[in-house]
Amino acid sequence: RAPGQVPSAMAASPLHVVSWNVASWKRALEHIRRNHKSLEAYLDALQVDVLLLQETKLTSRHVEDAPHAAGATARGWETFWACNDGGAKTAGGQVAGLNGVATFAREGLVVRADRSPLGSPDLDDEGRCLLTELRTGATLLNCYVPNEAGGGRLAYKLRWLEALGAVVRRERAQGRFPCVCGDLNLKARPADAHWATRYVRALGPPGGLAMEKAVVATEDDADHVVA
Repeated sequence: RAPGQVPSAMAASPLHVVSWNVASWKRALEHIRRNHKSLEAYLDALQVDVLLLQETKLTSRHVEDAPHAAGATARGWETFWACNDGGAKTAGGQVAGLNGVATFAREGLVVRADRSPLGSPDLDDEGRCLLTELRTGATLLNCYVPNEAGGGRLAYKLRWLEALGAVVRRERAQGRFPCVCGDLNLKARPADAHWATRYVRALGPPGGLAMEKAVVATEDDADHVVA
């Protein structure tokens, strides 16, 4: 199979993959169980095959000590976890329990899982990326991409994204079909940014240079300001 070609098994058996930034899986799961009786019933109702969670805000110890509370004992499901256990030596000073991603897959779907796919402890130990290879030939990369933190973590974010790109290229070169999923913390257009930090384009006089920079705007500012 040529790199990047969709595997025939994947084309014949489409999957329903759901990605969800839960901002605390404990609270989200409590809500699910209160309103849908069980996690299994909820996922069955939505006809989910793979559930990708970001910002679980759980450590490995939480999952190991209380697997039912984490949903890790759901019948008919396998769960995979990448947690921030406080070991990351990064400039952001990330503490245990922040971030965290988890992948829930129906039994028999996953043939390989890797909670350290980026290949560097300072990138992997924040619990932001989890790789699962499916029997269909697809590789799901469940990501919670770092934000810039006002610019203080921009270099870290760019290094993290470069490592992610390397994983995608490796998986593709090995004949698999990588899919990057999750909360990417990226903006495609100025309209995707909060108005207070939106890019504003200032158009100079005829023949002059156009300037574009990030500014602290007011809510009434337009996307384009003619100077």
